Amino acid sequence: MHEKHGIVAFRKAILDLISPIIQQHSKSPDGKLQKVDRSSLSQKERTRLDVAHHFIEITSSLERLREIATLLRFAPPRSAKVSRVSYLRLLMELYIQELYVLEQRLLSFAKWTERRLSRSKRNSALQASRMAKATKHVFNGKSGIRSRHVHRLRFDTEELNNLSMFELVATHSSEKETEAPFKKNADLAYKLARRNAVTEVRHELAQVLKYVNSYLSIMYGLVFSDLLQTPNHKSQ
Repeated sequence: MHEKHGIVAFRKAILDLISPIIQQHSKSPDGKLQKVDRSSLSQKERTRLDVAHHFIEITSSLERLREIATLLRFAPPRSAKVSRVSYLRLLMELYIQELYVLEQRLLSFAKWTERRLSRSKRNSALQASRMAKATKHVFNGKSGIRSRHVHRLRFDTEELNNLSMFELVATHSSEKETEAPFKKNADLAYKLARRNAVTEVRHELAQVLKYVNSYLSIMYGLVFSDLLQTPNHKSQ
């Protein structure tokens, strides 16, 4: 599913709703911008800002995953004096952590929507509940995105540990005859490990983006038509 069917449409709809609120409540008497005081908002306005908050958290996680995928393509600069293997390990750990954060934010939005629809629109609330279950399955099922990483974690750790040993000998060995072959093997092993990580993350990000677009396409109708009951917003 192309991004415009989910993320872009949701962003446009929420901007249309919150822009007037921000413009009205963020100006102080002297004309300067200030933080919006939620206590001065109506319930409808607070709900709209809450929707925006959930959306921003989800898209922020997507952006963080994209940034990690970009950083994986490059070794750390020599001037930073950071181990290449430690840097690679750090990025992969951050990637797995951010997948978990994204999953929790998707779950939070679906459950938040379900609670607010549970009294007035039972069928819509059930659909929001199904979105929460679908998110758990996509990320944690037997073939789920995060589950695959957990399954591979031990192998990845051993691979990176071996790389660390190669790097240690290649960098600190006092014997030139020992250092040369280990340095060559360390370089080859590092490049292969980084290439594999880049390929895997790129493939998974495409799956993640496809799911988030599908998720937001469904949530679009639940939020704008059923919860906020705004005109001219139909399910995508």
